[in-house]
Amino acid sequence: MNSHTLTFQNQQRRQEIRRQRKNGLDYVEVSDDLRSRSGSFGASLYVYFLGSVPENLKKENLLIKGGQRIRHLHVTNLQVESPQNCESYLTVNLDQTGDFSVYTLRLVSLDEQGKPTNQPYPNFDPRYSQVEFKFRDGICNTDMDCLQQQTCPPTQLVEPAINYLAKDYASFRQLILDRLSLIMPDWEERHVPDLGITLVEVLAYVGDYLSYYQDAVATEAYLETARQRISVRRHARLIDYPMHEGCNSRTWLWLETSDDIPLETKNFYFITSYNNAPSLGTVLKDILHLNHISPSSYEVFEPLTPLPIHLYKAHNKILFYTWGDVCDGLRQRSCCLLPGSTSATLVDEFIHPTQPERANSSSQLEHQRKLHLKIGDILIFEEIRSPKTGIPEDADMKHRHAVRLTNVKASVDELYNQPIVEIEWAEEDALPFPLCISAIVPPDCQLVDISVARGNVILVDHGRTIKLEDLGTVPGKEIIQGCQEEGEPIEILVVGDRFRPRLQKTPLISANLYPEKTSPKMLKVS
Repeated sequence: MNSHTLTFQNQQRRQEIRRQRKNGLDYVEVSDDLRSRSGSFGASLYVYFLGSVPENLKKENLLIKGGQRIRHLHVTNLQVESPQNCESYLTVNLDQTGDFSVYTLRLVSLDEQGKPTNQPYPNFDPRYSQVEFKFRDGICNTDMDCLQQQTCPPTQLVEPAINYLAKDYASFRQLILDRLSLIMPDWEERHVPDLGITLVEVLAYVGDYLSYYQDAVATEAYLETARQRISVRRHARLIDYPMHEGCNSRTWLWLETSDDIPLETKNFYFITSYNNAPSLGTVLKDILHLNHISPSSYEVFEPLTPLPIHLYKAHNKILFYTWGDVCDGLRQRSCCLLPGSTSATLVDEFIHPTQPERANSSSQLEHQRKLHLKIGDILIFEEIRSPKTGIPEDADMKHRHAVRLTNVKASVDELYNQPIVEIEWAEEDALPFPLCISAIVPPDCQLVDISVARGNVILVDHGRTIKLEDLGTVPGKEIIQGCQEEGEPIEILVVGDRFRPRLQKTPLISANLYPEKTSPKMLKVS
């Protein structure tokens, strides 16, 4: 294309030239090795046209102008190339290779003597009778396309200076006031009742609100930083992973009883404390006591296992057996259960019958014990006093651990004639901390029990089971499908109307069945 001062973004003239079956120069390529195919030291040019390659084209029709250091280039040979499935082009061999400057290839007509003129080649558009090219590009020396210089660049708008660190109400308010000081220097009002200050504070509030949403969207957009469950669920759904509905909160509950009693788990549940509630541990036998109390003021927990349970008074507080050793709380001697322990020994007692004639032998006495532990029972190890001071208030509340018994063996320490129970639990429930059993503490230097085992433990989960709640009936409406004769419908179809039942007690939770043979550590405990 010739070097006119007028340039266009969309070259519609090219399509018009092709439509009218005229011709013109499209573009020129320079051979990569800067050597012609004939083996000479001149460069080879590959000339492409808007139409087909003109016939009877001579080398005198091609003129090459331009150059700074190397000028007066001449064409030595022409050859038409017609590759398969590609457009034809013209190979032009030159006598020498040009420099780094811009050259112009022109296609002109000849006069009667066969000399070039200034007129374009016949049937060639004057605007596309010449094209510019370079032999070498010293600036862009890459395998990719060079950056095209825009002849008519778009107008660059002056952007205001924006502080992107402004993310809260105070910074937005100050940013707006600073901007108003530049564009409205005469407005100097800063009193709160002023209408302008009111508008500024409203805009700052909206900016703070939108800034929070901006951060929240960026946070919820990634699985590792998402905070809301619905966001994590949507991320998992993208990889065809159906996320579980989850499980309600669970916890181990220790029950203290004054007598040995059996209980049906379906006949009772537990509630948390509320305003003006009775003392801790009170049994509310009348459910009407809660009718005047808002359900939102307390939480309900139900036993998770459907099986009946048996509470024993002896399981309220079970002492550890130290085989005659003690732990000095000041010197930290080793009579504690070490981290990772999976076994311990508990103190048991014989039950002496009230009537002597019932005990005929010592072996019969050994079978009558107070502890009724069995495999599968849950025990909670608890530190009830500090091993250094012996004061209950100084006990470490974090030293509580639940285990499920995997082995229970009743025996007797012959040295002290003490009935004992040796227990074991699973590796998953191994102690995560050292548990001191007993110690001699100041100021009286008396032997005291530091930690105990709690029996009568049941697993409860959050929520109350509601069965057989009346949701009402689906309202129906009659639709007559057609008529046989006047006053005689063919069929009457009853279609249910929109039904939106409401539960009496909300909200709902998702609960799972209790796996009976799972270790306490593997369960979700809140």
